[in-house]
Amino acid sequence: MKLLKVNKKTGVASATLYYTLVVLVPIAILALTYYTESLIPPLALLLLSKWQVVAVRPRYWFVNLVANAVDIIVGVSHVLFVYLAIPNLVLQICLTLGYIVWLTIVKPRSSRLFVTAQGLTAIFVGVSALSFVAAEITQPAYVLLMFVIGYTATRHILTTYDEKMSKQISGFWGLVMAEMGWIFYWWLFAYPLISGARLELAQGAIIATLLSFVSLKAYDSYYAHGKMRSSDVAAPLFFALVVIIVILLFFNQISVNEPL
Repeated sequence: MKLLKVNKKTGVASATLYYTLVVLVPIAILALTYYTESLIPPLALLLLSKWQVVAVRPRYWFVNLVANAVDIIVGVSHVLFVYLAIPNLVLQICLTLGYIVWLTIVKPRSSRLFVTAQGLTAIFVGVSALSFVAAEITQPAYVLLMFVIGYTATRHILTTYDEKMSKQISGFWGLVMAEMGWIFYWWLFAYPLISGARLELAQGAIIATLLSFVSLKAYDSYYAHGKMRSSDVAAPLFFALVVIIVILLFFNQISVNEPL
């Protein structure tokens, strides 16, 4: 969702103003997090920047929320990551630059490649964020949020396909993500990125993203050829299985929650 809608006819000045405002939001989030060392002010700013979701009649709020869910998931996750990166200012700046790239380059694109990247990014950062708040929420809430991430990301990706059953397919993958969430809630492992920072690389996010990518390749093959061709799926499936097996067998040292 755009912070301000820019008409191309308004020229360079309006486009410059739009991108300036877009860039100022991540910078303001960084500043608020750095100086307040609190999650609430930057989160409030992020949600305020998505005001157009409710700038319509109430009956359209849910539709707008679903349509903008991927962007909201990425934004809320970013705020949490910047907070967890305290006191490492360099890491916070890197995260801010990454979010600026998302807002100015990745999010505005509508090609299948970029829309797929948007959906998979939402899965990765969304599951990562959930991993770090799992100790603060109940398991049913965690599972429900995993469903929401899977459903909205899949539906977002399927907008680039002429798929009549997009809701059903999205619901199915949402249920698969919910099942993963039921396991991940008690099997949360993460790998440190930088010494001294609480922000870590969540194992569940890697697994969920890899499996989502393989499933997408299988769907894309079926959509294009009327059947799932092994030549289209074999390579991504093999890569995903190798990565998952390696991290499960050799990299389960650090837990971000209490495992069973």
